[in-house]
Amino acid sequence: MLEQKTIVDRIEILSDGTMLVQLGLVFLQDGTEIDRRLHGMQLAPGEDFAGTVSAVNADLARLHRAQFSDTVYLKSIADVVHTPDVIAAFEAKMEAALAAAEAKQPVT
Repeated sequence: MLEQKTIVDRIEILSDGTMLVQLGLVFLQDGTEIDRRLHGMQLAPGEDFAGTVSAVNADLARLHRAQFSDTVYLKSIADVVHTPDVIAAFEAKMEAALAAAEAKQPVT
């Protein structure tokens, strides 16, 4: 019997707290893995976790792949990494980058 499932394959945490998540789209034949494709997602500090997972699952559905359902595991890691201090620092970094970009824009 052919089965597919989507699992967390790898998580990388950047210095600003952004989580790069590599999902494994695993294909099993009678319980034995026969193929694995990769799909990436990113979780920035303060980002809507449920909304991001929903968008990823919509993308997987368009690809006719199994939905990602192990959200409890990933959310528990995000909750540890995305502390209030990390979220505040990330938001300050993004605001500073936006202000710098706007300062370089010519006034029309």
